[in-house]
Amino acid sequence: EEPDLLLQAISSRWQLAELAPKALLADPAFVAQAVRFDWRILRLTTSGMRANREALEQAISQDGMSLELASVELRADRSLVLQAVRREGWALKYADKALRSDPEILLAASTSLPSTELALVAGDMGAETFGKLRLVGQAPSQVLMSSTLAVSLNAMD
Repeated sequence: EEPDLLLQAISSRWQLAELAPKALLADPAFVAQAVRFDWRILRLTTSGMRANREALEQAISQDGMSLELASVELRADRSLVLQAVRREGWALKYADKALRSDPEILLAASTSLPSTELALVAGDMGAETFGKLRLVGQAPSQVLMSSTLAVSLNAMD
């Protein structure tokens, strides 16, 4: 009964999760239910819970920036990163480095960020790539939508 009472309390004020016993904050079923009320509950959980895909999907559905709390493995999960950046382009900065240059992910991030901010967030994509995009007079999102992204960039070398 304790978990049910605590979940009821958390539903109206997420900070009450701080009162949860550590065992509950390490229980995947409890955490998945609690995160439905507020993604910030993940901040209170164990690192093992940050690898819980169900809890992370719940968190990302509320705020893409919750990707920051994901385990290293989940930050490299393309579908989770795509969900996160669709909700909040700035979440790209928490994605695995290899995904920060993925054209589909950059395009999703660009829908909520001006190209100058996208360049800052995607930093690891490289200034050279963004410089080339500016040289052709296109915003990164315009070039990324093109099926000839690689051809466009290679032609400028």
